[in-house]
Amino acid sequence: MSTTQKIAIIGGGISGMGAAFALHQSNIDFTLFEAQDRLGGHAYTSTINTPEGPRQIELGVLGFYPPQYPNLMAMFDYLDDAPKSTPISMLYWNDHREFWSSFQKDTALWKKVAPEVSTFFKDMRALKNAGMMESTFQTLGSFLEARKYSKDFSEKVLFPLMNMGLDQCSDVHQSSLYVCQEFMLSGGFSFNIPTDWYTWGSKSSQFMEKLSRGFEDKIRLNTPIQTIKRTDKEVIIIDQNGEEHIFDQVILTTDALTNLKLLEQATPLEVSLFKNFEQENFQLILHQDESILCPIDLAGERTVVEFYEDIHTFNLVQYFSLQHWNMPLLETLATQKSLAKIDPDKILEIVDFTWELYTPENLLRKARFFNIQGKNRTWYCGSPIIFGFHEDCLASGFVIAEQLGADYPFAEQIGPQKIVDFNKALMLRGDTSLSRT
Repeated sequence: MSTTQKIAIIGGGISGMGAAFALHQSNIDFTLFEAQDRLGGHAYTSTINTPEGPRQIELGVLGFYPPQYPNLMAMFDYLDDAPKSTPISMLYWNDHREFWSSFQKDTALWKKVAPEVSTFFKDMRALKNAGMMESTFQTLGSFLEARKYSKDFSEKVLFPLMNMGLDQCSDVHQSSLYVCQEFMLSGGFSFNIPTDWYTWGSKSSQFMEKLSRGFEDKIRLNTPIQTIKRTDKEVIIIDQNGEEHIFDQVILTTDALTNLKLLEQATPLEVSLFKNFEQENFQLILHQDESILCPIDLAGERTVVEFYEDIHTFNLVQYFSLQHWNMPLLETLATQKSLAKIDPDKILEIVDFTWELYTPENLLRKARFFNIQGKNRTWYCGSPIIFGFHEDCLASGFVIAEQLGADYPFAEQIGPQKIVDFNKALMLRGDTSLSRT
């Protein structure tokens, strides 16, 4: 494909930035349009007031497990922005004073479910050995019911851990069993020991600034797109001011419903794939209401994440080692219903997010997206097209940039290449035979 083409990228999250980085490295002309006044998408750096003055704190994408994020780790290395190690530990509790945690292995609840934890991992490994198709189109809930797992295990142990790892507020029992299998066998999360994760070396805002060096003039912030018109000869991007921009190809990195909204005269297949895509709207609440934390006296507990009913909360002071800030700082993922549990006077910021659900129906759609890739001068990457983890979103941007003539930036590294190959197979061939882990 000719590298003299002009490419439009819609969206400045990690997918769009990955595509932009690869295109820039290969001297391919592009323009990136971002509706907000910042880059990063779900990765968001907030500025808050503290007794010592304004300080920055990370929201949204908080951490990464290196073995499962090789492209992101390679990018950190390339940008000389070393990520920082931080432990992820989990606590579940309810109003009946039942609880378990990464540090508490002798609670009544844990003793009750420990045998099922062991059995569950054996089942997940057996499913993985059987291949992806055995588990893709079965729900986690139906599997647990068929195998007669207890509600104590599923609702008080497995579901909270899954919700936290998948950044979902909804009940995960409708999630694909395959996603649970990959998630649990990745090594990034554990029921009963803290897991060593990494977080941004500086802040996600600084990471995006470093990533965009050399092509800052190609980025249009505060530029929502109104319509995308496609003809046999060109793509016409119309922004919110009615200004037209002419390109040869367009890369869409936005969520499913936004993709459909932007496309003028979407094809029947595009409509069928995007219209019924299952997404969840939730909010990240940055606040200081410690009353929602576990009231049980847990001596020596050093938990980072708590799960209670339909909300889960990150203790950002512990996660980022901010004890010197001398103030509580919590991030809660919540729906409107659970938002009512937080004292509004202690809320510092609310950020709206849209996230995909990992249902079998959504995975079926992902396996069909290859049918629209490159058609009508249009390419798709990001969360709706692949698994919505930050690593896969970055890799998907590389995959599409490569289709448009760019070189893959980490081709000499085996770990990053494996994730790209996995996403390439899914995105360009609808091949679900590969495993991500």
